[in-house]
Amino acid sequence: MKVKSDFITNSSSTNFIISVPFKADVDLRTTISIPINLSDYINKTFTTEEEVVDHYGGMNYLEEEGKEIINEIKKGKMVHILTCSDQEDSTETMLCENGLDNVKIPKDVKVLRGNGGY
Repeated sequence: MKVKSDFITNSSSTNFIISVPFKADVDLRTTISIPINLSDYINKTFTTEEEVVDHYGGMNYLEEEGKEIINEIKKGKMVHILTCSDQEDSTETMLCENGLDNVKIPKDVKVLRGNGGY
């Protein structure tokens, strides 16, 4: 059996080769910036107070989140619920783990809940 042990690239995996100084404390952390369209993750959209109340099962059951959504609607905004899964692609996994805290958001978009983690 032949085994390729040098630089490998194909459709499912890639090897990267880097060179670093000979010292134990080399910091290899970096930042990757990729464009994403948050529209791809919209699961639910609210445009009226009634939609929010129906979603939460009545006015008596509105949690703080529901009240915050209604406040935004009263300001003339629509509110989207975005959903991601760590079982999908690596971008969704990153969003699940890190949330929107380090994502550059367009200036006219307000993040009401953007925490990552589980």
